Amino acid sequence: MRLATVPLILLLSGTGPSSLVLVSSQPHFSNCDVSSYYSTLSPSPLQTSRDDMHQLLKATHRNVLPYTSNNNPDVWDGLLATDTDATGQLVHLIYGNKFVAATPYDSGSCNAWNREHLWPRSRGVSDSGPDNTDLHHLRPADCNVNAARSNRYFGQCGTVEPLASCVSPAHVEAALDTERDGQTFLPPTDRRGDVARAILYMDLRYDGSDPDTLDLVVSDCPESVPDGAGMGYLSQLLQWHLEDPPDEEERNRNGEICANWQGNRNPFIDYPELAIVYFGLPSPLPQNGEGYTCSGPTTPPPTNAPVTETFPSLIITGVIDGPLSGGLPKAIELYATAHIPDLSIYSVGFANNGGGTDGIEFTFPSQSAQAGSFLTISYEAAGFEAFFGVPPDFVDGSVNINGDDAIELFFDGEVIDVYGDVNVAGGDWKYMDGWSYRRDTTNPSTVFKKDDWMMSGTNAIDSCASNAACESAFPFHTYKHASLIITGVIDGPLSGGLPKAIELYATAHIPDLSIYSVGFANNGGGTDGIEFTFPSQSAWAGSFLTISYEAAGFEAFFGVPPDFVYGSVNINGDDAIELFFDGEVIDVYGDVNVAGGDWKYVDGWSYRRDTTNPSTVFQKDDWTMSGINAIDSCASNAACASAFPFHTYKHASLIITGVIDGPLSGGLPKAIELYATAHIPDLSIYSVGFANNGGGTDGIEFTFPSQSAWAGSFLTISYEAAGFEAYFGVPPDFVYGSVNINGDDAIELFFDGEVIDVYGDVNVAGGDWKYMDGWSYRRDTTNPSTVFKKDDWMMSGINAIDSCASNAACESAFPFHTYNNLILSSTPSRSLKVIRQPTKFLRRQSQVSTSSSVPENNL
Repeated sequence: MRLATVPLILLLSGTGPSSLVLVSSQPHFSNCDVSSYYSTLSPSPLQTSRDDMHQLLKATHRNVLPYTSNNNPDVWDGLLATDTDATGQLVHLIYGNKFVAATPYDSGSCNAWNREHLWPRSRGVSDSGPDNTDLHHLRPADCNVNAARSNRYFGQCGTVEPLASCVSPAHVEAALDTERDGQTFLPPTDRRGDVARAILYMDLRYDGSDPDTLDLVVSDCPESVPDGAGMGYLSQLLQWHLEDPPDEEERNRNGEICANWQGNRNPFIDYPELAIVYFGLPSPLPQNGEGYTCSGPTTPPPTNAPVTETFPSLIITGVIDGPLSGGLPKAIELYATAHIPDLSIYSVGFANNGGGTDGIEFTFPSQSAQAGSFLTISYEAAGFEAFFGVPPDFVDGSVNINGDDAIELFFDGEVIDVYGDVNVAGGDWKYMDGWSYRRDTTNPSTVFKKDDWMMSGTNAIDSCASNAACESAFPFHTYKHASLIITGVIDGPLSGGLPKAIELYATAHIPDLSIYSVGFANNGGGTDGIEFTFPSQSAWAGSFLTISYEAAGFEAFFGVPPDFVYGSVNINGDDAIELFFDGEVIDVYGDVNVAGGDWKYVDGWSYRRDTTNPSTVFQKDDWTMSGINAIDSCASNAACASAFPFHTYKHASLIITGVIDGPLSGGLPKAIELYATAHIPDLSIYSVGFANNGGGTDGIEFTFPSQSAWAGSFLTISYEAAGFEAYFGVPPDFVYGSVNINGDDAIELFFDGEVIDVYGDVNVAGGDWKYMDGWSYRRDTTNPSTVFKKDDWMMSGINAIDSCASNAACESAFPFHTYNNLILSSTPSRSLKVIRQPTKFLRRQSQVSTSSSVPENNL
C-alpha cells in the first residue's frame, strides 16, 4: 500500500509563538515543481556536476525545522504530513511496512512510533545542525524496531558477517522480509530504494560547510571516513536504488517536503540516473561474510567536471517504409543498451538514394533513456500511431525515407552504427513497403552487415492496414540483448553424486533474470528444451548464480547454499547444458546429441576459461576439465586437491587501443594507450609486456598498481613523462622504462598472467604493422585478440609524423582517446563517465560497534 499526502500544519506568520492552523494547498515555498526547481542548472540537471547540485540543495534548504517544539511546526508535524495515509489517521512505519494510529506518538516511553534517522546521529549527524531535522532522511518507525536497528549500516546478511548470525525478521514487530546481523540491517523489500535514495541525498547535501555539520560520506568502508561520519554500504544501497525505483508515493513525498517544509528536493528521486553518475556502479556484494575490502583513502575525481558519456550505448534496431497512404509510417527504431543520461550526444542522418552521407539531420533532445528502452523517430505522428497504435517518441521531417535509403547513427558527431550503404540506393537491403529488424544479440557496426538483420522483403506489408493485423508484422520493440553465460558444471562425489549443479556469470547488469532459462539434455538424447526459468529478479554485473539439484549436498560440499534449487539439475556427468535467452539457445556446455564424449565430467567438473565467450556450438578449448573421477574421494571442495574453481571466472575489461613511436628527440613519446570496456575495481590483475625486435615474448614487464579504472576511461603508459606531455599536452597516466619501443616492437596485454590482447607479432620485427615515427590505433568496435589482426587497426604509416612538433599541430595526428567500444553481448556496458569515485575510500572490511548501549535518541 502506498501513501498519500494530507493537509499539513504550518506557522502562518511571525517568528514567535503562534497557534498552528491548517493551510490551504498553496505551496509554502516557490519553485518546488521539478521543472522549476532545477531550472537554474545548465545545460540540464543530468549534465550538472556534483558540486553544482550540492550548492542547489544547500541554497534552497530554506527552512530548518526544530526537532521538537510546542510553538512551531516541528519534525513530528512534518512526518504527520509526509507519511500518513489518505485519511491522515494512520502513519506508515518504514521498517514495519505497516500503518498504525498516527496519534499518540512516542514521548520517550517507547510505547508508540518515533522518529527514525536513516543516517544515525551516532554516524555523523549532529544534534543541532540542519541534518538532524532533514525530513528527507527522517521516517516514522516502531520504537522497538528502531532500537533493534540501532546504528547498523544498511545491507543484507551474509555480506560482512556469516549467515549464521542473521536474525530474520529483524524484530518481532518488523516486516517479515527484514533481517539483521551484528553489522547490517535489511529494510523491507519495497522500501529499500527509498532508504537508499535518502542516504545518497544526505551524502550529497552535507559536506561539512553548514554550521554544526560534518562531511557525511556513504561508502563500502564507512569506518574509514573521518570524524565517524561514514554510512554504509554504498554498493548495497546503489543496488537497492536500481532494483526499487522511485514510485508515485515517494515522488509525492519529495514534493511535499520541498513545497511545504524545507524548500529543497532529493534529486535522486527526480533523476534516478544521477546516483550512478555521482557514485558509480555498485561493486559485487561480498559472499560468505567476507566483507568489503579497501586499502585506505583515495582522491575523488574533480567534482566540477560536467557529466558526459564516454562510449556509446544506442543502436539502430529497425526501419520501416509503411503501407499507408504516402508510404506511412516512415520510421526507425533504436535501443539503449545501457542507461544514457543525456541523449543529445546522439544524432541520426538519412542518406537518400545512394547519394552518400547527408551527415547529421536529427539530434535527440537533452533527456535520459533507461537501459533496455526503445526510441522511435517518425516522419510524422498520425500515420505512425494509426499503424502501430502508439505515438512515436520523436517526430522529424528528415525521416522521409523511401525503402532504399541508408541510416547513420552518430555519437558525438562520429558514425557508430549504420543500416545499409550510404553510397548505394537499396541494393539487397531494400525495405520498400516493408521493414528490416536487427537480430537479437547482434552488435552495431559502422559497416553494414546484412546477416545481422531480418528483412521482410519489398512489398511484404503492402496491404496491411495496421501492424497488429499484418501477417508480416514489424517486430516492434522486440530486440533482445543477452548478458549471462555458463561458467561451470559439477557432478559431485558425495552420496547420490551430490552436489549436481551449474554455475553462471552475469557479464552485465540484468534487470530481470526471468528472460533466461536453462535446459539439461540427458544421455545424448537431444535437447530437452527449457526446464528451469529464473525468477523475476535482477543480477549485477560480475555476479555468479548457482543452480543445484538440491541444497543440503551443495552446502555440505561448498560451505554455502546454492542460489536456486531445481530438480531438473539431475545431471550425471555426461549430460549437456543449454542456456536460453527469451527461448533461444545462447550458450552450451557439451553436445546435446552426445552422451559425454570427450567433455564428460562424471565425479568431476568443467569450468570456463577466463575471458572466453559464450557459444551455441560447444568449444572444448574454452573449458578446463578435472577429468572423470577426479574428485571421487573429496568430502568438500575446500579439502579437494582438484577443487572446483568456484566463483573464479574472470572477464577481462581492458584492451590495447593505440601505440606511438614519436617524432621528438630520442623518438619520444614512446607510449601505448589502453581502454577500459567496463569498470575495473582493481587494475593490478593486468600487466603489459613489450617484445623487442621480433625476439619473442618478454613476458610481463609492467603491472598496473592496485587502483580502479572506470568504464570508458583511457590509460596511457609512457617511456618517460616530459616528451609525452610536450607532444600531447597532458601527462601520461603511468611511466615505465620498459616502454622503450622503436616502431617494430610488439605489445602484449596480460590478464592474471595470461595474454588477452596483442599488437603485432612477438616473433616478427615489425612486418607490415610497423609504426616507426608513426602510430597505430584500434578501429572502433573491434575486439581484443591473442592473434594480431591487422584489419582491426588504422596505421599512420612509417615516418608519417616525422616532422610534427605536437599532436595538435600534426596533419596525421594520433587519434588520442577516441576509441569507441560497442561490445554488447560479452562485455559489461555502461555509458556514464562518473565524476566521483563510488566511495571516497576504497573498500575494506568494516567493523561496526553494535553495542546495545547506544541511546535510541542518538540513532
